[in-house]
Amino acid sequence: MITECYSCLIPTNQPPHPCTQTPHMSDIPQQIDWHKIQRIISQSAYVYAHNASFDESFLSTKINTYVDKWRCTIDYIPWAEKGHTSRSLTHLAADHGYLNPYSHRALPDCLTLFNLISHNWLELKDNSQYRYIPVIAKKNSFKHKDVLKSRGYRWDGDQKAWIKQVREDFAQTEREVLSALLN
Repeated sequence: MITECYSCLIPTNQPPHPCTQTPHMSDIPQQIDWHKIQRIISQSAYVYAHNASFDESFLSTKINTYVDKWRCTIDYIPWAEKGHTSRSLTHLAADHGYLNPYSHRALPDCLTLFNLISHNWLELKDNSQYRYIPVIAKKNSFKHKDVLKSRGYRWDGDQKAWIKQVREDFAQTEREVLSALLN
């Protein structure tokens, strides 16, 4: 259940985006209230995000993000098994008949994510109960990148490896499949 929403605009030296020229946009706070965000996260059972590790790492530089509360809609919904060829938020939204005209803008992305969650809520809720751990492909992984991408792995430039978050109870099976694919 969503109990509270919060939105703000970060002041920049850039000219205003056209979407901010709508009525009531001037009512949106122009400073981030980090204490409010901290309170909302601390009172939440879970925090859902598409590519949660990105959002959590950004916020963690400012506040305690309660890392165990984050749930990633990229990893917690098996998009490929549902016939989707991409896990990008924009593509998934289009697959569900929803257009996000302001991709990579916080509020439109949140609304897009909410729309996607509404179609997959029971599965996301069920998968949120499990612990997820990374399965990492390093050895000779570049020549297998297409296979890895099709299995839901993402490239991590820092670790120089392909990584997939997997439910802990499926991790051993995934490692065995990975070993067979890379050998």
